[in-house]
Amino acid sequence: MAVLRLSIMLIPLQLLQLLLSLRLSYNDPTTSKLHTRKSPLRRIRYTRNGLDRGQKATPFGPSGKSNGAVDLFKSTRLVLPQRLVIYADKVWILVKDPAPTTEYLFISWHWESFKYDRARPAKEALSLVKKMAQHATLQSGLKAYWLNVQCVTEDQKAAESFSSDVYGMADIVRNANHVAILLPSEHSFYKRAWARRLWTLPEGLLARGRLHIWTVTETGFTKHELDRVEMTYEFWHPFANDERHYPTRILAEYFDGQTKLTRLEMVVTAIAALSRQDSSKFTDADIAYALMGLLRKPKTIERSDTLHQAMTKLLSLTSENEYVMERMLSSYPYPAKDFKALLKGILNKDQFDTCLWDLRPACEIVGIDDIDNVVYLNNCRTLPICHQKIPERTDERYGTLEPLRAAAVLLLCLFTYGVLRVLTPGSHTACAILLCTSLLCLQSEQTVDSSAEEHDFVLLEGVLPLSQLGQAVFNTSRNTLTYAPSSSPLNFGHHDTDPTWLKPANIQRWTEELYTARNSGNEAVWIRTAGPGPTPTSSVSPISPLLRQTSVSLQQSQPEAYHPPLLAGYTMFTLIQVSTGKVSLFQARLPPTTLLMAGEEGGMVRAVLCSSVFDSDGEEVLQKEAVLRLDPDIWNRGHSHSWLRVKML
Repeated sequence: MAVLRLSIMLIPLQLLQLLLSLRLSYNDPTTSKLHTRKSPLRRIRYTRNGLDRGQKATPFGPSGKSNGAVDLFKSTRLVLPQRLVIYADKVWILVKDPAPTTEYLFISWHWESFKYDRARPAKEALSLVKKMAQHATLQSGLKAYWLNVQCVTEDQKAAESFSSDVYGMADIVRNANHVAILLPSEHSFYKRAWARRLWTLPEGLLARGRLHIWTVTETGFTKHELDRVEMTYEFWHPFANDERHYPTRILAEYFDGQTKLTRLEMVVTAIAALSRQDSSKFTDADIAYALMGLLRKPKTIERSDTLHQAMTKLLSLTSENEYVMERMLSSYPYPAKDFKALLKGILNKDQFDTCLWDLRPACEIVGIDDIDNVVYLNNCRTLPICHQKIPERTDERYGTLEPLRAAAVLLLCLFTYGVLRVLTPGSHTACAILLCTSLLCLQSEQTVDSSAEEHDFVLLEGVLPLSQLGQAVFNTSRNTLTYAPSSSPLNFGHHDTDPTWLKPANIQRWTEELYTARNSGNEAVWIRTAGPGPTPTSSVSPISPLLRQTSVSLQQSQPEAYHPPLLAGYTMFTLIQVSTGKVSLFQARLPPTTLLMAGEEGGMVRAVLCSSVFDSDGEEVLQKEAVLRLDPDIWNRGHSHSWLRVKML
């Protein structure tokens, strides 16, 4: 009977203790998963599949599939010139379809330099160029030369696409015996004028051997030879303190065999070098044409394409893909006013002190939108961001329930122990078991929401000291929050430079200054006035109402304080990862609503924070705002999406 009475008393109480200490799960009905709407197909300008099957500049059979052997032959062989000016019977004649074995000289020149002298008519300037070309050819021991004004006729321009003509032009340079550069004078002005031109850079880099420079003198023409590295001093790098052309120096050493680069490093360096060339006489998309010839990628590019569309088409929608644009998505460069300015600095390290080739993309671009700078992503994992909304029952999950559970288990343990001692004085073993199991129950995990992954990232506008932030979010005074050590440049870079800017007094000061100034439609005096890009279309408060309620107004003027490096039109944001208690600080134009896991670097996930904007048709577009480095544990919690519409700039 004693054992029976013990069992009747012991089992229900143990079950009650376990129910109190078990991890409770419930679904929050207010939680909604991230639903990203697919954009209409009419918005898609190019797709990878469409370019591979329908717009590829190679012949297709009747079944719609490419003729592999023909495609391989055309993509690997060099394009021969269709016309050459040949010296025969003491006469220079234009020959169509010359013999493939004909050795010829490629003439590189700058029309603006020869017509600079207003006293010289245009016809006379062109006659001088032809005379120099003929003299340089004969002095080189050759009988033929290629000059664009003679060998590229109007009929040929009309018959062939511009992209195929540019692609063939690069091969014509590769096939030439050597390249001759024609200058009207030895003055450095004309050298810089030739070197600044967009198309002369591929001509100089792709030339065989040394480059021959021919100049006009009083007695005739003179020649001197330079290799590519020497060209960087006299042409591409004329001043010792001019660092604009250092990517060109790297390329010159690479093509001269003096340095080794991976394919990705060479492509990135070429993009930086070409973006720094003068393209004022052309469209910005011509940078992609020059890169196409330099890399020898036979991709059809439309003249109506923007620079971003042309570069994405060339670098991402090809079979030989270095994933440059995908890496740029997960990179965090310093703000730039447009895409061309962004390409100029592509060789520089980003705000995380990381080079572009050190990033590993986690998604791929499969389409280009009609809207500039907008692409379509495949296999991209996302997580929602709760903006200005504290998840319900946060204080219950992280504050109130834990002490209540401990007190209840302790009282039940004492009550059960007393009852057992009265009913069964000799049951010391059972009492010991009961006490041990009760203590184990106290060590079980705290109650959490099963939908916590949907609420894991909470975004607040502004900054608060961690103690006040924990009180506002978790309703507890415990030290539950810490700054993520390397999640953002503001967390590690500026904090290491001067940690005083995150002290409570300083935070209260500069947030008050920022709020007061922007409330009156102005900027604080310490805001950088030369902010990149357009200002936000809608006003963003510098500090959220939630944080403003918990902030303490300044009672008196504070001494000098360090201010965060905010840009005009940008706002400071605080991102809290609830599951880990990590806090990240960053600045953005608009509040992000979605987190894209776009890449990896150094064992961390590159998370792109995107805001939601809408196009003229009311369709949603995710716009890149900032990039954070987060722990890789979030990877498996993300939701995979295809054809995700993202604006990269």
